[in-house]
Amino acid sequence: MHPTPDDQLQAILRSIEQVAADPSLAPASRVALDDARRLVRRLERSWDRRLPFLLLDSQLAVELLNGLSPLLPRLSNQIETAAADLATLFGHSVDEPTAHQLNKNLQDLLAQAVHLLPDDAEGDAGRSRIAEHARSRLAADPTLNRTPTDRLPLQEPNP
Repeated sequence: MHPTPDDQLQAILRSIEQVAADPSLAPASRVALDDARRLVRRLERSWDRRLPFLLLDSQLAVELLNGLSPLLPRLSNQIETAAADLATLFGHSVDEPTAHQLNKNLQDLLAQAVHLLPDDAEGDAGRSRIAEHARSRLAADPTLNRTPTDRLPLQEPNP
């Protein structure tokens, strides 16, 4: 496909640079252009890694929720639906907005699970697993403002 997303991002950056070179540009406009440049560069570094990240993170979240499911009877139907939705994604060509929505739904389920887990040792262990998952996903998310070498890979799911 031409122009490629990279070509389009480069064109946007060239346009920003062109406008930013205007010596009569107002200071507030210069700040806005600097912000736009920063956001486009972040997108340039991360767009092609976003979909694989979302799919792997969703797979890990489903595994975590499935493992916690016996402690979460109120969420069992939602967990089963999310697992089926993920399986469907892997069987078809998937677009980023669909993968993003599923991932968001899974993160919402994990947040609900934190509150619904029992107040005992098993529940505390489950909350610890959810917290570790959240730390890992934040460290691996390619859209956060870090250089690619600072990002950590997500742990592959257990076979």
